Amino acid sequence: KFGEENRAYRIDDTDQTTYFYLVDILSDMDGATGRRAFLLRAHLGNFALWLSGLFPDRIQARVRRGAPGLEYY
Repeated sequence: KFGEENRAYRIDDTDQTTYFYLVDILSDMDGATGRRAFLLRAHLGNFALWLSGLFPDRIQARVRRGAPGLEYY
């Protein structure tokens, strides 16, 4: 789901800002407060994991091919 319909590039379905680079998320975190600050932090972690291939759905797909499960990571 994270990689579908450009969801990976937005912190929220209602937010119009797109992020293609981790550094852009970090830059916006500097002055963010409240809900937006939380969403930016959560998205930074999810986006980094997704980019590195450590997102749960990707891990499950790899488990089916013999790779270690999520508990390994």
